[in-house]
Amino acid sequence: MNANSHCSASKSSSNPRILPFPIHGSTIECHGDDDIETTGDVAAPLHVSTNFVFGAPESCGQVYSRLNTVTRTRVEALLGALEGGQAITYSSGLSAVTALIHCIKPRRMYVDGGYHGVRAAFKLWSERGSVGSGRFESFTFEQCKQLYEQRKSQPRTERALWRPTDTKEERALDLIWVESPSNPYANVADIEWFAELADRTGACLAVDSTLSSPLGQRPLEHGAHVVMHASSKYLAGHNDLLGGVLIVLIGISFIVS
Repeated sequence: MNANSHCSASKSSSNPRILPFPIHGSTIECHGDDDIETTGDVAAPLHVSTNFVFGAPESCGQVYSRLNTVTRTRVEALLGALEGGQAITYSSGLSAVTALIHCIKPRRMYVDGGYHGVRAAFKLWSERGSVGSGRFESFTFEQCKQLYEQRKSQPRTERALWRPTDTKEERALDLIWVESPSNPYANVADIEWFAELADRTGACLAVDSTLSSPLGQRPLEHGAHVVMHASSKYLAGHNDLLGGVLIVLIGISFIVS
């Protein structure tokens, strides 16, 4: 998909920024945050304040920049609209990866090659983070294919109903991490195959789509639950920005909250 392509979203989407009909990719780029933009500025300003004046805590909007800012809110609105999900921004790509790891707390996991920093984060979790959550198991691709063959006759689950509280008996895998295209070899994964594996094993499928951008690939449309971008790569493109983002399938609210 390129900038001239049309983007679509599920008609059951509850995100007001996602329209239930195909719209032009460049239209989303220009107007994906129109419903939260209030000043009419052509170029979105950078809000650098660390904290904000507010009234009652239960009714406040902006409180502290660690929680949210107007700038982040607009970025999340645009990236969420482009990918067809709900976006959360982080200080770096590895921060986004780490947040997902600590949310899922995987004990049975498959990591499809990928960026060395991501592999290091998963290695650190397997060595230290999984203490107290049971024995850690790292699956190979061959083991994943065996699981696929064993379970391909079983009905697929509704991916929007994926739950982090399923028991080990209910889930053969906790997390499948796929990087496509991969860095630096640009290998392209069959996301739909991994999505079927995830649905049949109860796993959460996360796709690192950093090298593709939301206009080149929309993994949520192919069955992924979560998409990750290191915005220091394709989204920035000038080696002058550090950041990360997770875009979550609408309906998997536990990750967002």
